[in-house]
Amino acid sequence: MIRTQSHTLFRPLSVVALLALGACLPGRAATPDERILEPRWSELSAVPAQEDAVDIHIHPIRARSNITTSLLYRRPTGEIQTDPVWSWSVGPSYYLSQVLGLVASADATVRLTDNSRGLSLQIELVSFEIEEGEGGPWARIAVLARVRRADRRVDILELDERAQLQGEMPQSLSRAMGRCLVDISRAALTQSTKPAK
Repeated sequence: MIRTQSHTLFRPLSVVALLALGACLPGRAATPDERILEPRWSELSAVPAQEDAVDIHIHPIRARSNITTSLLYRRPTGEIQTDPVWSWSVGPSYYLSQVLGLVASADATVRLTDNSRGLSLQIELVSFEIEEGEGGPWARIAVLARVRRADRRVDILELDERAQLQGEMPQSLSRAMGRCLVDISRAALTQSTKPAK
């Protein structure tokens, strides 16, 4: 009976001794908190479509497999690397899809439709990165747009937008990427709704 009690007392003392020993060990090196980026674009107000507006069906945005939430840098040599600290809050294809919808709703000459038998636009996000170049870093977005017309003809467009980063991170990158998103969305819609040659 006495042996059982001493054994029972030994367990809590062992736990306290281990905790005290653990407190004396050197701590883990501090790791930086994840830093999340969001592109910023100007407010786009929806307007009613005109009577003769072009009906267009926009498919969900697809992205190349290397375009994730990581922040990508492209060196002048062509090498791509990821930033160890900064990252996007969601996949960049979501940003492009959101802005493309906003730009389309703010354009009175375009009417969004679910009917894919007429004019339809399918966009693949090819790059969403910082590009090192002359004069410093540039935000760069490139897309491949496939326009299928009512006569089943398919036009393939390569669109590219760049904006120079000026100022402190992350504000400069957020503004530059926001401008690129709006500009490339407008270009995609303008090129898609042009009459076929």
